[in-house]
Amino acid sequence: MKKALTASALVFAAFAGAASASSWGQSGAYAQLNPGDVQLAYSAGVEPGAYTRSEMIQIIEAKRENETGQVAYILSGENRKAPNPAYVVTPGEEQLARAIGVDAADHTLAELVALQPHDHNDNN
Repeated sequence: MKKALTASALVFAAFAGAASASSWGQSGAYAQLNPGDVQLAYSAGVEPGAYTRSEMIQIIEAKRENETGQVAYILSGENRKAPNPAYVVTPGEEQLARAIGVDAADHTLAELVALQPHDHNDNN
């Protein structure tokens, strides 16, 4: 419960900062950033503007929980990499597609799994 309240407070601070950004009178490198996001960046220990609001909240929470692997993952940018594009067919997808006689490139993995024949004679 405490963790949820802390995250909610951080999100509220970020949005409250957005509402007062025009009257905050900021100047310099961070003048175009919302003050709530700047505060989140300082709390997360990152450069303002380098990470999304969601990433900063995740960093703060991961640091609080001493999850150094999660912090490193976000800071590395690995979380921003796109998954395999649809045109890349894995060997497993190809095998599933061949089993039912379809082209693997025309279906997602979830669709290929759903299309597999099911044995309805289960006597368990």
